[in-house]
Amino acid sequence: RQYFERTFSQKELPTDLTPVSVEPGVATWSQLLVRLGAVQSRKEAQRLISQRAVKVDGAVVEADALTAAAVPGAGREPMTVQVGKHRFFRVRLGES
Repeated sequence: RQYFERTFSQKELPTDLTPVSVEPGVATWSQLLVRLGAVQSRKEAQRLISQRAVKVDGAVVEADALTAAAVPGAGREPMTVQVGKHRFFRVRLGES
């Protein structure tokens, strides 16, 4: 109950997320979401992005392109990816 109140009523990010490393070669947010297992297909991920349902560290993902400017902390620090209202992932992009 406490988790629910903090995460959804007070809109805080969960603190107990396990970081997941994603290997290099991910060029778009939709590829990243598929590799995380957050969605079944890239088309579903693109639909969620266009509906503004994907956030990275609290900022809405505006476009599918995964550029260095779009990644907070230039990918060195783990980022929190939110898909919809209830799915959260702590992601660290792999070194290329």
